[in-house]
Amino acid sequence: MQEFKNILGNAPFGCAVSKVEVDKNTSNIRFPLQEANTEFKRIFGFDTFQSLDTNLSDCIPDSVENKNELLVSLDALAKNKSQTFEGTEIVLAGKTYQVQAYSPKAGIVVTIYNL
Repeated sequence: MQEFKNILGNAPFGCAVSKVEVDKNTSNIRFPLQEANTEFKRIFGFDTFQSLDTNLSDCIPDSVENKNELLVSLDALAKNKSQTFEGTEIVLAGKTYQVQAYSPKAGIVVTIYNL
């Protein structure tokens, strides 16, 4: 994903690309990170080696008030019920981030975290 790195690698907002995986036995959904830019890693406290294949839901602390709302919305995106999601906020380390998400194709979710 060199194109991702060229375009968003040093963007002033956090950005991550995740695959969508559904466990056929439990129906649990995972969003393993495929790419994450520098700002995403700073926001969530990950270094390069930790971030890839980490489940996006594991990046968001359980203390985030609307974590489940965000994950349900990402699930809807993954199932192509909608192509964009906007409007939720999460608070991390005392900072409020607007969260937007986009599904360019089934099975892929792009999330953006902006102050």
